[in-house]
Amino acid sequence: MEIWNVKLKDFLFFSALTFYCLYYFLNTSLFGPMFPGALRLVRMIVVALVFMKWMIAERYTEKKIWIWGVLLLSLVSIIVIGRYKVIFMSICLIISGQDIDFEKIVKALFLNTIIWSLLIAAACTVGIIPDYIYDHQLGGKIMTAHSLGFKYYSTLGYFSMAVTMMWIYLRKKVHILELIVLAVCNYLLFLVHTTNLSFYLTLLFMAAYFCVEKVHLIRFADKFWKFFATILPFSLCSITVLIVFAYKKGLFKVGISWMNTIVGRLEYSVEAIERYGIHMFSTRVEQLGNTALVYGGESSAFYIDSGYVYSIIAYGIFFTVISLMAYTVLLRYLYMTKQRVLYLWIVTMLFASIMNNFLYDIINNPVLFLIPVAVLGNKGQERERKYL
Repeated sequence: MEIWNVKLKDFLFFSALTFYCLYYFLNTSLFGPMFPGALRLVRMIVVALVFMKWMIAERYTEKKIWIWGVLLLSLVSIIVIGRYKVIFMSICLIISGQDIDFEKIVKALFLNTIIWSLLIAAACTVGIIPDYIYDHQLGGKIMTAHSLGFKYYSTLGYFSMAVTMMWIYLRKKVHILELIVLAVCNYLLFLVHTTNLSFYLTLLFMAAYFCVEKVHLIRFADKFWKFFATILPFSLCSITVLIVFAYKKGLFKVGISWMNTIVGRLEYSVEAIERYGIHMFSTRVEQLGNTALVYGGESSAFYIDSGYVYSIIAYGIFFTVISLMAYTVLLRYLYMTKQRVLYLWIVTMLFASIMNNFLYDIINNPVLFLIPVAVLGNKGQERERKYL
């Protein structure tokens, strides 16, 4: 079935994805507290569109039904106990994207990220929403960070990183001058948001791309990268948790000043484990960031930076293990299909999740949309199977 020469499944999926982006960007901006009712409505529209696609524009195999069932069942505690709505929408969109062209998904996210970021920054510039300003120490000097209408000053940096990675993927062949221009643009934005993690991650990704695609210093023909893909997700999660417990016991200290800043983030992870514990299923975690501390009148902040620690505490061990298994399958799939840029993208996000929560963020990490294809096979294989 087609609507205006667009397949119904595409129409429903991209409509849901567009409304998700609307929700995501309003929720991360200072528009969110102004329109809580609108956010609830948009969230309901996203879920309704996804369920419509499942009911009238989806084809099912027995394997697909079982895998979807296990995944959706694992989300029950996250919704009922944790009341985590964004990850529920994200997972629903991911499992709905198997029969959608991945490049079209990235293009849609690329356009939405640029458009909504510019609109929010413009609204801030003309005074519709405020620009939260934070003075903090970075590299031995005091720097002023601007949120430009977002709740957190780091948000703009992560959106800049996402747009850069999407651009490199969509361009396929990026000239060295392009990489330089991208680096300069990211640096100019860094002077505004001052988030060094997003800036360095972006530069690292571009450097890795240059080494792999331009000068071929790294060759993925080596089976080491298949082994690397197999062990990386669970290894990074385990190492992060071990570091947190070692830090908690006072066994982990660093003498390098800039490393102390990073390791210092583990304090909240230690506090989170002491406050909430680790459980098999979801736990409701209440967080307070710098916005609540500086502009909300709160006396202290509490924010779990590590994506691995947050996933284990908030979503539970069961869901986290399933997620890491999906990451493993995805990385191996990217290796086998020689999708080197996407392989680098996922590896970057996995390492970054030690210090920030990118594990389930489909804006910064849209490669997650390939998980259903990696698990269930590609569209050509699906057509050869017997549909129920």
